[in-house]
Amino acid sequence: MHAVQSTVRPILKALGDETRYDIYDWLRARTEPATINDIADNFGLHPNTVRPHLERLRGVGLVELDATPQGSVGRPQHRYVAVPTDIELHRRDDIDDVYALLARMLADVCGDLQHSSEDLLTVGRGIGLEIASAGRGADLLSALDSGMDRLGFGPATEDGCVVFTSCPVRGVAEAHPEIVCTLHAGLVDGLIGFHGGHVEDFRSLEGSGPCRVLFTGQDDERSNST
Repeated sequence: MHAVQSTVRPILKALGDETRYDIYDWLRARTEPATINDIADNFGLHPNTVRPHLERLRGVGLVELDATPQGSVGRPQHRYVAVPTDIELHRRDDIDDVYALLARMLADVCGDLQHSSEDLLTVGRGIGLEIASAGRGADLLSALDSGMDRLGFGPATEDGCVVFTSCPVRGVAEAHPEIVCTLHAGLVDGLIGFHGGHVEDFRSLEGSGPCRVLFTGQDDERSNST
């Protein structure tokens, strides 16, 4: 059995489905081939649901039929084995853990170097401008909502304001608010400024409450955002 070479895009697209990824991962960990019924029983799925997943995996070379003679009477069942790939695969949760650790380490380094607030705001603004220039959102509010949502901050309207209902780096922010929240403030400032708005007040984590920013937009209507 030869490892799949890195025709990366079709392989990653095939593994983009969570169920298909789990089937491949399970087969990869096995020492014995598995039938469709084996797979269906393991994942609590109907065999007809498993079949197209296996065909998709076979189509990109991640799964193949086992060629070992079975020595049984009657029509033999197809048995499947995973084909190793030279692409390093990680679960989403594993990646999130790695990024959280990296963020914590970088925050520790920044704290030791004692960067000024203006330095941090400048870095944040630069990233905010990059996000805004990607062109998602026709106006300030929609751009802010789209940009912050993609980053995992969960912007939502609350009492006429927009607040961040979640923080993707909350643990790091609570440990280093002077760094993380200042970067966040700069990021929002850059995104809003790109669309002609002006930040009047940014309030970071307050107890268990969300961050929020008070700004004036192009139409001079005041809005709050997290």
